[in-house]
Amino acid sequence: FVAHAIVDDELAEIIRHAWSGLHDILTNQLRAAQQFGKVSDDVDVEREALSLATVADGLVQHAVVGQISADDALAVIDHHLNRLFAKPSYRA
Repeated sequence: FVAHAIVDDELAEIIRHAWSGLHDILTNQLRAAQQFGKVSDDVDVEREALSLATVADGLVQHAVVGQISADDALAVIDHHLNRLFAKPSYRA
């Protein structure tokens, strides 16, 4: 779909809209985790949401063609999430 979106403006808009929605969801979830002290206050949630979305997107591309397994893809996502949630912030 992404390759076809290069020449199809309508499809490109649909993909951009869907991707923006995913980014918003991830950002909101990370921000909520910060508020509950599960993610450090010094984490840039916008950047981390972008990182998670793009890593997941890339992993899907590799998993679909069989370059990596679904288990390997999940392990990479787990690695990123464990890094984010490793050091909770402590509020006074």
